[in-house]
Amino acid sequence: MTVLSPKDTGVPLVIYILQDLGIIPKIRVEVAHSTKGSRAETIKVAVRPIVRVTRGRLDAHELALLTEWIELNRDALIKYWDGEIEYTEEVLRVLKPLPPT
Repeated sequence: MTVLSPKDTGVPLVIYILQDLGIIPKIRVEVAHSTKGSRAETIKVAVRPIVRVTRGRLDAHELALLTEWIELNRDALIKYWDGEIEYTEEVLRVLKPLPPT
């Protein structure tokens, strides 16, 4: 798992990106408003076939920004999930932040 800060993504949420370890059946990211809570409290968001919240709640603006970021980075997220991108430093080199508004 890799933890991404809002300053690195342009999304006002902490984003956790995951690799497939055979525990979670489908690719997802997890998000939170801070790193203070436990992982059990994160909001689960499916990456495909469409971006959607599967557990928890985001407001419309947060979901729109997260969706935009996921779409911008979908290929890298999938490659990281599948293990084609194996290491944190590799995925950090290819992930793109949202452009400033």
